[in-house]
This record gives sequence, C-alpha cells and structure tokens, in this order.
Amino acid sequence: MSKGAKDDPNKEWKKKVQKGNAVGKSNDNDRHVVPNTDRGGWDVVKEGHQRASAHAPTQKAAEKRAKEIVEKTGRGNGDVIIHRKNGQIRDSDSGSRNESPKKDKKH
Repeated sequence: MSKGAKDDPNKEWKKKVQKGNAVGKSNDNDRHVVPNTDRGGWDVVKEGHQRASAHAPTQKAAEKRAKEIVEKTGRGNGDVIIHRKNGQIRDSDSGSRNESPKKDKKH
C-alpha cells in the first residue's frame, strides 16, 4: 500500500534532492542513493530530478549502480551521496578520476 505525501517521513529531503540543493556544493552529475518508500529497495536519483535513474533491492547495489552512472555519464566527475532510511546523508563518495589516492581513504 502506498503512503500519502503527508505520511512520508522523507518528504523534506526528497524536496531538497528534487530542487538540487540537498548538499551545499553540487555537480550536474551528482547522484543520490535514496530509499524508495513506495516499493521498497533503493533508488538512484540525479540531483534536481524526481524520477529515479535506477532501482536496486539493496543500498549496496544502488550505490554500485550510482557509481557506474557517474563514471559513464560524467567521465568520472560527480559525487554519489548515500542517504539513510530516514533521509539523512550517511556518506558520499567522489567519482573523480583525478582524485588523489591519499585523499580517497575509502578505496
């Protein structure tokens, strides 16, 4: 059963992603990994857009797909912003190919 807009706990951050101001500095190629409250799983959403670019059953799979999209569409320039189920930003990862290995502590 679908939740109404009033019942959606993620309403505020969804507005921010759709307007393109979910994070302070944005890139045209940024992608957000956000929970899909209607059908479950996780969506990959381009900042400033409503429609999902991709859907995955797990957050990890959605994050992987978001990185692939950033790499393919923006020649590696763009960030993947990962949200918690409550909409808060949990983590972000730069898709920059030129990023120094010293700066990228995650990989």
